[in-house]
Amino acid sequence: MGIIAAAAAFLVRFGHDRWPRLLLEHRDDGTGHCRDCRGSVWPCTLYVIAEHAQRLIRADSPDQPRGAGDGR
Repeated sequence: MGIIAAAAAFLVRFGHDRWPRLLLEHRDDGTGHCRDCRGSVWPCTLYVIAEHAQRLIRADSPDQPRGAGDGR
């Protein structure tokens, strides 16, 4: 298991309700950078982790409504 997958699994287990907020906060600022990480190229690591957590949750419950990160 890679570090992104491990962090996403941790987020699902202990902070499963926080991934939508990460997806909303860590967006492209229009210049190809994360608006919350101040200079990091987008998608930043936190966005990638939250996106992976979203996929894990959806795989676990197929009826889950579409979340904040859709339409990237």
